[in-house]
Amino acid sequence: MKKSFANVTLTVLAVLLLFAINAMALAPATMVYQGRLADADGNPITTEVTVNFALYAAPDAASVDSIWSETLPVTPDDQGVFTVELGTTVPLTTGIFNGGARFLGIKVGEDTQMTPFQLLASAPYAINSNIANGSIYNAHISNSAVISGSKISGTAATLSYAQRFTGTCMYGDSGVIANPYGMRIGDNITPTSSSLSLLQIGRNCNTSSIRYGLWSEIRNQGIGTLVGGYFYAYSSSATGGTKYGIYSTAGGTGTNYAGYFSGNVNVVGTLSKSAGSFKIDHPTDPTNKYLYHSFVESPDMMNVYNGNITTDADGNAIVELPDYFDALNKDFRYQLTVIGDFAQAIIGEEISDNQFTIRTDKPSVKVSWQVTGVRKDAFAEANRIQVEVEKPAIEKGLYLHPEAFKLGPEMQIHHDLIKNTQESAGDDNE
Repeated sequence: MKKSFANVTLTVLAVLLLFAINAMALAPATMVYQGRLADADGNPITTEVTVNFALYAAPDAASVDSIWSETLPVTPDDQGVFTVELGTTVPLTTGIFNGGARFLGIKVGEDTQMTPFQLLASAPYAINSNIANGSIYNAHISNSAVISGSKISGTAATLSYAQRFTGTCMYGDSGVIANPYGMRIGDNITPTSSSLSLLQIGRNCNTSSIRYGLWSEIRNQGIGTLVGGYFYAYSSSATGGTKYGIYSTAGGTGTNYAGYFSGNVNVVGTLSKSAGSFKIDHPTDPTNKYLYHSFVESPDMMNVYNGNITTDADGNAIVELPDYFDALNKDFRYQLTVIGDFAQAIIGEEISDNQFTIRTDKPSVKVSWQVTGVRKDAFAEANRIQVEVEKPAIEKGLYLHPEAFKLGPEMQIHHDLIKNTQESAGDDNE
């Protein structure tokens, strides 16, 4: 490349080099430019000159302004060779080398700028280096390699949909495995095609303290509804089948809960159970005992209301029911029991406008009453319980509670799923 300056033709031979990175320090945000000045006859120029160095995003100065510029004095040696460190007065920030092409323009003294600009090689981009696809191999990160967390700051990896991590990542004594069958996290994980879950978490513990397999916590600084976890199961198959947003099981010795909720639980849908009860602190010994009562079991979606009332001097009593009773219930049933005297009691008038009348053949008779009704609200009408239902083909011959029939655990519905979960957790108890 030739350019006249003070009746001297300059020939610049550029070699771009990075400073060596000190093993104990970060790489400097500068780069070394080396060139040679010579006249038209090839004789070296050895006197000091002022040179402007500028970086551009395009090869033509007429189409784009410089994105960085620095003017430095240059003193060639007796062969006309000079070396200058760019970025000493005007820093080469990381934003300059962001992955796009960069071109170096040179202007000596008052001369016009030399063209065309010089396309920079990849070395200067180490100021904001990127790892090219396929540039890291297994040999570069071996099982014995130790990468300190302090060596990685910011976002370690950003993957697009088509990119993926595979293999095992270890964090302390726990590993993360991702394969085509899903992800497993824990200290006892083996990637196999028999994995039944997209996500499996397992850890072996030997402690008398509480340990949580999964802890979900979310805090709200404003208003709105918070959901600690959201699980959704959906099948696009025309044959449908059974889907589980959550499948939880518990086993082993001691007290084990497949689910434990401390707080209110809201079920939007139908709740099915093998049995049920309420559990409260015992009214007469609340610090030492619990009191359990079984739920009312019925083939109907039944509500139960009861109380005591005393008839008046004419043997009549009006029982007031909740103001929502008529709207909620239908198919009423009545039971009356006389207390403290031999008397007869009948329903004088059936339920109407959320009340009914009791009549006795004597005045001032205490009567214990009970009324049941079947729900008729919109949800109940649309979701009546089917009392007798055929088991799906996959569940026929199996039991929800085989132990109640004195059968082994292999006869339990979902036995394979439960066994797989226990084996993944290193638990041989079934």
